[in-house]
Amino acid sequence: FAVADVNVFGNFGPVSHDGDEQSLKLFGNDGGALQQVAATPGVTYEASAWAMNWTGNGTTDPFGEFGFLELGFFDGGGGLISASQVFVDPVDDGTNVYLAPQDGADVSDWTQLSITAVAPAGTATAQILLIHQLVGANTVPGGGTLAWDDASLTAVPVPAAVWLFGSGLLGL
Repeated sequence: FAVADVNVFGNFGPVSHDGDEQSLKLFGNDGGALQQVAATPGVTYEASAWAMNWTGNGTTDPFGEFGFLELGFFDGGGGLISASQVFVDPVDDGTNVYLAPQDGADVSDWTQLSITAVAPAGTATAQILLIHQLVGANTVPGGGTLAWDDASLTAVPVPAAVWLFGSGLLGL
């Protein structure tokens, strides 16, 4: 994220994944962030981000909701062609990526998430989406925080060996 301090409370909150004090804290309400980039059909893209279940004290009041990282592909008119998600939550039930409560004091409190997919035919843009959502009647806004850091959306380069192999086949 480009903003030096997304949190309006100054240095309140967890250390960022890389220690630079830049992270996105989604607290107490539905929220999210997204970025779209021009994309080419047939090219592989990777969306990645670091996530943390920040509780302030590392033991109580986890974020109590869920969040997800999404990699989506859109046509020229903005219509969704396909999307893949990685879900995170504070419940260790084997269904989603479990984020244990953390105190946010160390960069090792973060968990890396990533999705890799090939842009389908008709793709004009790729999008990374980070979501924090309150769910259920017993959800209390203002609980713990789902924090995101070092989000990126990149085209995965084709290894040089593939190009060499292809040119070798052409030579034959």
